[in-house]
This record gives sequence, C-alpha cells and structure tokens, in this order.
Amino acid sequence: KARKLGHKVSSLVIYSVWPLPEKEIADSLKNIKKVIVPEMNNGQYINEIQRFTDINTEVTGVNMMNTKLINPEKIFEEIIK
Repeated sequence: KARKLGHKVSSLVIYSVWPLPEKEIADSLKNIKKVIVPEMNNGQYINEIQRFTDINTEVTGVNMMNTKLINPEKIFEEIIK
C-alpha cells in the first residue's frame, strides 16, 4: 500500500532481544531516512535501534500495551506522516 503511493519501504525483522545483532542492524540502517519501531511494550527496544542510526534519521515508535497485535494500519499511518 505504501509502495503504491510512492514510498520506498522495507522491513527488518529482528528475532533476538539479546544478544543484539548490532552489525546487521547497523548495516541495515545505512542511508535510511526514517525508521519505525513497532513494539508490544512501552518502547524499550527503540533506544537500542537509535544507537545505530545517523543523526539525521527520524526514529519513531508504534507501541501497544493492551495484549492486542499492532494493526498494520497504524504502521502505515506512520509511514505516510
């Protein structure tokens, strides 16, 4: 849906909380303008992701703490902001 509107999007799925795959994350974030970190918590992981981004990279979170899955529409809304 975002690509159809002309947005360049990709995803990185991280299956590990610890140890953090630092090199893989850093390599994936090169030349990225915006990062959206969906989390089913209060946003603890976003701080780790911010460590690997350039100072000009916008990092934002989409958080849910009510045991419901994050609706893809919420992520889409962040993409098009």
